[in-house]
Amino acid sequence: MKGNLKLQVQDLLGPLRSMVALVNGKAIIPSLNNVLLEKKEGNKYLYLTTSDGETWLKMKVPIIIEGEEDIECSPFSCCIDAHKMRTSFDTLADMNIMANITFDDVKNTMTCNYGCGYFILPLLPSTDYPQVQTNIDKDSDKYKMFTTSIVALQSNISHTSYAVANDSLRPQLNGVHFDATKDGTLASVASDGHLLSKFVGEAKMYGEEGQSPTCGDGGFTIPTRPIGILSTLLSFASKEGGDGEEDGKDDKITITYDDRTIIISTRLFMMTTRVMEHRFPDVERVIPQDNNYEVEVERETFINALKRVSPLGNASSQLVVMKTNNMESSMLIMAEDLEYSTSAKETLPLSYIDREGESLEIGVAGNLLQMILRKMQGEYVTMKMKGESSPIIITPKDDMSHLVILMPMMIGKE
Repeated sequence: MKGNLKLQVQDLLGPLRSMVALVNGKAIIPSLNNVLLEKKEGNKYLYLTTSDGETWLKMKVPIIIEGEEDIECSPFSCCIDAHKMRTSFDTLADMNIMANITFDDVKNTMTCNYGCGYFILPLLPSTDYPQVQTNIDKDSDKYKMFTTSIVALQSNISHTSYAVANDSLRPQLNGVHFDATKDGTLASVASDGHLLSKFVGEAKMYGEEGQSPTCGDGGFTIPTRPIGILSTLLSFASKEGGDGEEDGKDDKITITYDDRTIIISTRLFMMTTRVMEHRFPDVERVIPQDNNYEVEVERETFINALKRVSPLGNASSQLVVMKTNNMESSMLIMAEDLEYSTSAKETLPLSYIDREGESLEIGVAGNLLQMILRKMQGEYVTMKMKGESSPIIITPKDDMSHLVILMPMMIGKE
């Protein structure tokens, strides 16, 4: 194998950075510390594959092949140390240049010539690189498939992934759960036991050509680490759009899964990972139905007040106390650190308050509340409460598509 390829460095860097993030450098199988590079017959792409043993990621980079009838255009495959490859190409990040890359199986080297210089990396055999599962048995009664938009999936992950758990004692919470319906909704939910975020967005659903999408029946759960990688990939794909084929742009994403494996694919990448084994809890059962103390507050005003008050509270507990005043339609937020003798208070006007209830005092983690408010949409947010020890329901005003449950904290125990 001897290949001579020409590519745009910037076209390679985006995929390479996303893919190397999957390589942890501590793989049980040594070959998984590498990037698998493949050039296929009659194809003008260089394919890159990485894996951590549970999740597999494959992306393609457009190339220009030097010579129309040259043997240098022949298919080949090889491996290169993932982190060395990224580090080397990262040095060219500020140079908008084309690079000539030569693969030599006699010297077992890859040479990248970028005009004013070059670097050489050793090649490793691709024969030891494990094979990735690229399809799911369509005849299985567990087979499900649907296609939606990248924007829809990206929105669901953005609104819920911040609440995902990382708890070995409760593995059923270590992921984001998705449930798609044929009527055009994609729901996702994540929780760490103290914070729960549920989002239901509109999403056009497509099936295979001439068929309806197959989805529902409990949905699927993607584990925490693959969700982080997928979020990065979706951001990259939404910026890149299409790859220039056909209509030049395609924001569709196809999800195929059964009870063990999920395959997520776009024109730019294909990601294969395991479906989380543990059944995700039924979140509808934990959403309080009797929180009848309701207040509405302007979202940006609330965020800015928390930014001023929270830093002067206890750094370890992040406790912020909210105290409503029915008579004045206001809410006092306060934080205090007794050890360093610091404190802060600020009064917020409320656009609405349930005057039939009594004034309420409740403690929350200020950093979590700020994060929740930043993820919300709309000018105003609604908080439904019951008592100082009951969960708080937070939603955008008159919009239940994004619902967050935040557990309160004990007051006066610092």
